[in-house]
Amino acid sequence: MLSSGPDPAEGENAVFFDLGANAQVYRHRHLVSANGRPLAVVDTCLNLTLLEGLELFHLDSSLYRTLRHQFNRTIVQAEDQYVPAVAESDVASLLGLPEGNPIFIAIRRARDQTGAQLKPSRK
Repeated sequence: MLSSGPDPAEGENAVFFDLGANAQVYRHRHLVSANGRPLAVVDTCLNLTLLEGLELFHLDSSLYRTLRHQFNRTIVQAEDQYVPAVAESDVASLLGLPEGNPIFIAIRRARDQTGAQLKPSRK
Protein backbone atom coordinates (compact mmCIF):
# COMPACT_ATOMS: atom_id res chain seq x y z
CA MET A 1 0.00 0.00 0.00
CA LEU A 2 1.24 3.46 -0.88
CA SER A 3 -1.27 5.63 0.99
CA SER A 4 -4.72 5.33 2.54
CA GLY A 5 -6.91 7.91 4.23
CA PRO A 6 -9.10 11.00 3.88
CA ASP A 7 -8.11 13.46 1.17
CA PRO A 8 -9.65 16.74 -0.06
CA ALA A 9 -12.29 16.16 -2.77
CA GLU A 10 -10.95 18.11 -5.70
CA GLY A 11 -11.50 18.31 -9.44
CA GLU A 12 -12.82 15.17 -11.06
CA ASN A 13 -13.60 13.45 -7.74
CA ALA A 14 -15.61 16.38 -6.39
CA VAL A 15 -17.62 16.47 -9.63
CA PHE A 16 -18.11 12.68 -9.71
CA PHE A 17 -19.47 12.62 -6.16
CA ASP A 18 -21.23 16.01 -6.47
CA LEU A 19 -19.41 17.26 -3.36
CA GLY A 20 -19.13 20.85 -2.22
CA ALA A 21 -16.21 22.89 -0.94
CA ASN A 22 -14.16 21.41 1.93
CA ALA A 23 -15.57 17.90 1.36
CA GLN A 24 -13.31 14.88 1.65
CA VAL A 25 -13.02 11.53 -0.10
CA TYR A 26 -11.21 8.43 1.07
CA ARG A 27 -8.20 7.84 -1.17
CA HIS A 28 -6.58 4.41 -1.25
CA ARG A 29 -3.46 4.04 -3.39
CA HIS A 30 -1.62 0.75 -3.76
CA LEU A 31 0.72 -1.17 -6.01
CA VAL A 32 -0.45 -4.40 -7.65
CA SER A 33 2.28 -6.98 -8.27
CA ALA A 34 2.54 -10.52 -9.58
CA ASN A 35 5.54 -12.80 -9.09
CA GLY A 36 7.42 -9.89 -7.53
CA ARG A 37 6.90 -7.65 -10.56
CA PRO A 38 4.91 -4.41 -10.25
CA LEU A 39 1.99 -4.32 -12.71
CA ALA A 40 -0.21 -1.36 -11.80
CA VAL A 41 -0.59 1.60 -9.50
CA VAL A 42 -4.22 1.70 -8.34
CA ASP A 43 -5.63 5.00 -7.11
CA THR A 44 -9.17 4.65 -5.73
CA CYS A 45 -11.36 7.37 -4.23
CA LEU A 46 -14.46 6.55 -2.22
CA ASN A 47 -17.36 8.74 -1.19
CA LEU A 48 -16.98 9.36 2.56
CA THR A 49 -20.50 10.79 2.82
CA LEU A 50 -21.75 7.24 2.13
CA LEU A 51 -18.99 5.37 3.96
CA GLU A 52 -18.60 7.10 7.30
CA GLY A 53 -15.82 5.56 9.39
CA LEU A 54 -14.16 3.85 6.43
CA GLU A 55 -10.59 2.68 7.11
CA LEU A 56 -8.67 0.63 4.55
CA PHE A 57 -5.14 0.98 5.89
CA HIS A 58 -5.07 -2.68 6.91
CA LEU A 59 -7.36 -4.01 4.17
CA ASP A 60 -7.24 -7.81 4.46
CA SER A 61 -9.89 -8.74 1.89
CA SER A 62 -11.12 -7.31 -1.38
CA LEU A 63 -12.36 -3.74 -1.44
CA TYR A 64 -15.74 -4.80 -2.85
CA ARG A 65 -16.17 -7.39 -0.07
CA THR A 66 -15.32 -4.77 2.56
CA LEU A 67 -17.87 -2.33 1.10
CA ARG A 68 -20.54 -5.04 1.04
CA HIS A 69 -19.93 -6.43 4.54
CA GLN A 70 -19.17 -3.22 6.46
CA PHE A 71 -21.45 -0.75 4.67
CA ASN A 72 -24.07 -2.87 2.85
CA ARG A 73 -22.94 -1.32 -0.44
CA THR A 74 -22.53 -3.56 -3.48
CA ILE A 75 -21.01 -2.36 -6.73
CA VAL A 76 -23.57 -3.35 -9.37
CA GLN A 77 -22.67 -1.09 -12.27
CA ALA A 78 -19.31 0.08 -13.54
CA GLU A 79 -18.15 2.06 -16.52
CA ASP A 80 -14.62 1.29 -17.68
CA GLN A 81 -12.47 3.39 -19.95
CA TYR A 82 -8.93 2.73 -21.20
CA VAL A 83 -6.71 5.64 -22.14
CA PRO A 84 -3.22 5.51 -23.63
CA ALA A 85 -0.76 7.66 -21.70
CA VAL A 86 2.89 8.05 -20.83
CA ALA A 87 4.27 7.12 -17.42
CA GLU A 88 4.95 10.20 -15.32
CA SER A 89 7.95 10.06 -13.00
CA ASP A 90 6.19 8.76 -9.85
CA VAL A 91 4.29 5.98 -11.67
CA ALA A 92 7.31 5.10 -13.82
CA SER A 93 9.45 4.76 -10.70
CA LEU A 94 6.91 2.52 -8.95
CA LEU A 95 6.52 0.29 -12.01
CA GLY A 96 10.23 0.15 -12.79
CA LEU A 97 9.75 1.82 -16.18
CA PRO A 98 11.54 4.70 -17.84
CA GLU A 99 9.75 8.03 -17.47
CA GLY A 100 7.65 8.66 -20.58
CA ASN A 101 7.20 4.94 -21.29
CA PRO A 102 3.83 4.17 -22.94
CA ILE A 103 1.20 2.81 -20.53
CA PHE A 104 -2.57 2.41 -20.38
CA ILE A 105 -4.67 4.05 -17.70
CA ALA A 106 -7.79 2.09 -16.79
CA ILE A 107 -10.51 4.30 -15.33
CA ARG A 108 -13.50 2.76 -13.53
CA ARG A 109 -16.52 4.69 -12.29
CA ALA A 110 -18.77 2.51 -10.16
CA ARG A 111 -22.26 2.75 -8.64
CA ASP A 112 -23.83 0.71 -5.87
CA GLN A 113 -27.22 -1.02 -5.70
CA THR A 114 -28.97 2.29 -4.85
CA GLY A 115 -27.44 4.07 -7.85
CA ALA A 116 -25.11 6.11 -5.64
CA GLN A 117 -21.78 6.97 -7.21
CA LEU A 118 -19.35 5.15 -4.98
CA LYS A 119 -15.95 4.76 -6.57
CA PRO A 120 -13.81 6.19 -9.33
CA SER A 121 -10.44 4.50 -9.71
CA ARG A 122 -7.45 4.73 -11.99
CA LYS A 123 -4.98 1.96 -12.71
